[in-house]
Amino acid sequence: MENIAKVSSTKFAESVLPLLHGHQVKIRIDPTGREYNVSKDLLCKQSSYFAAMFGTRFSEGKGLSATMEEIEGVVSVESFESLLQWLYLGRVTFAPKDPSEEISAVIEFARLADMCDVTGMEETMAQHIKEIIIANPGPRDDWESWERGERGHTVKWNDHDYLDAVDEAYVDINTHCLTSEHINSATCLPTGHPVRHILAAAAVEGYLSFGNHKFRKLTHENLKFAADLLHVLQLTLKQIKMNVCHHQGPVDPIRGEHCGAVLSLGGGRPTTQII
Repeated sequence: MENIAKVSSTKFAESVLPLLHGHQVKIRIDPTGREYNVSKDLLCKQSSYFAAMFGTRFSEGKGLSATMEEIEGVVSVESFESLLQWLYLGRVTFAPKDPSEEISAVIEFARLADMCDVTGMEETMAQHIKEIIIANPGPRDDWESWERGERGHTVKWNDHDYLDAVDEAYVDINTHCLTSEHINSATCLPTGHPVRHILAAAAVEGYLSFGNHKFRKLTHENLKFAADLLHVLQLTLKQIKMNVCHHQGPVDPIRGEHCGAVLSLGGGRPTTQII
């Protein structure tokens, strides 16, 4: 079914409005005990999961009620209420909270929608996460002060230990609000899901900058994330323009800016520098 928020007024009156009336079903979320009365036709039209649940083959269909148990990272009062808002309005407004917590809420909603076979919000949720990431960058000022020598380092650019020292000091700008829990939860979504893609894209800048990126260990522990990151890296590296003397830095898929390292091919041994 189309996003309700985007249909014409005529189509809304003809096709959507009738779904908002008629029989209602009761959905209970345990163990909280919260109950919701929802349009049966709307629910079943937009979700094959609920269409099957309230079909004649299932006991819940007889009493027009069902109970959903909370599932960590998937089913909660908040995620179900977000699902209802999407079903009725074609949009979701998340309650103001810490950026990292809001990303958790978005991923949880995306997973519930996937479980219930409700579609249409995937790109919107990925874009919402991207906006949170852009609005809450890592503390780049700390990195710049380190590079200028304001934090007491004595390593110079041409010292052998410079890159190792930078590895320890560099801060990924796009992963400040992201956690391993976000990554692990999102990779429960289907391969190719936009939310998975945007989280992998957020790791590209740090990955290409230096080896000590935030989710370095996770790429060895979560093979789905490693595959997502490899896919986005391939897309990113395809954009690089080459010439004889210079290898232009890749573009950060989150911010659209050149990121990470520039590999200089002229003047002898290749060198790496921050841009």
